[in-house]
Amino acid sequence: MTERIDSLDTLKGLAIFFVIFIHAQPFFSTNNYIEVLTYTVANFSRIAVPAFFLVSGFLLSLKLEERGKTYEKKELEKIGKYYIIASLAYLPFSIGAGYLQNQGIITGVARPLGPHLTGLEGLFNFLYLGKGVGDFLWFFPALFFSIALIHVFYRYDGIKELLIGSLILHSVAILSNTYRILELPVPVEDTLFFGLLFTTSGFVIGKRNLKDLETRGTYLGLFILFSVLHMAERIFITLTVASSNVYYWEPYFWGPYSFFTAPMAVSFFLYILNRPDWGKETRLETYGRYSLLGYLLHPAVIGVFVVLSIGLDQILGTTVLDTAVWDFVFFPLVFVCTMELSIKLRDYLNSRDS
Repeated sequence: MTERIDSLDTLKGLAIFFVIFIHAQPFFSTNNYIEVLTYTVANFSRIAVPAFFLVSGFLLSLKLEERGKTYEKKELEKIGKYYIIASLAYLPFSIGAGYLQNQGIITGVARPLGPHLTGLEGLFNFLYLGKGVGDFLWFFPALFFSIALIHVFYRYDGIKELLIGSLILHSVAILSNTYRILELPVPVEDTLFFGLLFTTSGFVIGKRNLKDLETRGTYLGLFILFSVLHMAERIFITLTVASSNVYYWEPYFWGPYSFFTAPMAVSFFLYILNRPDWGKETRLETYGRYSLLGYLLHPAVIGVFVVLSIGLDQILGTTVLDTAVWDFVFFPLVFVCTMELSIKLRDYLNSRDS
C-alpha cells in the first residue's frame, strides 16, 4: 500500500491544532463563557496525542509489509534526530527560564534548575521520559520505545499480549494520576503507561484488511457515544476528584486522560480510515504532512505571541492575555503561523538537500 491516505494527514492536521490549543490554553481569558468553551474543547482535544500514536503504529504495520526492517530503522533514526535537535534548540531557553524562576523574576513557565537536568535523574528524564529539557518533548522517546517494543513482540508473535499488557498499564496510570485511587508514582505520559497502548492499537488495526473495516456508520456512532461518555467522565472527575468548579480549566491538567479517552480516539481513527479522502486538498490536510515539525516549533511561536501580548499590554494599558483577543485572534494566528512556518522551513531544508 504505497499511496498516501489523505484522511490520516487530515487527522494529524486536526491533532496538531488540538495540541497547540492545549499548550496555549493557559493564556486564554477567564470569562465564564470562554471557560465553558475552553473546558469543552480542551477535554475533547485529548484525542490529539493518541491520534499521533495510532497513525504511527498503523503506518508502521503497513510499511513493514512493504519495506521490512528498513522502514522501522529509518523511522527510529528520524524520531531520534528530531528529539536531539529539539532538545539542543530548547535547552538554552529551559536553563534561562529555570534560572529566572529560581530568582523569582518569573513564575509558572518552567521548572527550577535541579536534578531533572543533571545526574541520574536528569539522564532518566532525558533518555526515557523526554522531559529533561521541555515537557512537550516526551512524545519522541515514548514513540521511539513504543516502536522498539512492538518490533520485539512482533518478532516473537506476541502483539496480542503486548496490547493487553499496555491496556493494563494505561489503566493503572489513569487510576493513579486521574482518579488517584492507587496513588502510584507512575508517569502520566511515557512509553509504558501511555504511548505503547495507542501505537500497538494502530499497529493491530493496520494488520487487518481495511475492507473489513467498512462499517462507517457503526464507528461514527461509537465515536459519538464515547465522546459523550468521555465528557461526562471529565465533568465527574473535575467535580469529584479535583473538587473544583466545572468551568475552571486547571484541574483538567491534573489527570489529562481518563478511561473513555482511548475508545473515543480509536473509534474516531477507525471512522476516518473508512473515509480515505476525508480532508483531501484542504489546508488542514497539508498541515498534517508537516505536523511533526509543527509540534517542535509551536512552543516557540506561542512564546512569541505571549511576548507580543505583554508588549501590547504595556503600550495600550490593557490586558490582552485576559481578553477574547487571545481566544479568537491570537490563538488562530499561533496555529496558522506555526504550520506555515513549518512548511517554509521544510521546503527550505529540502531545497538545500537537493
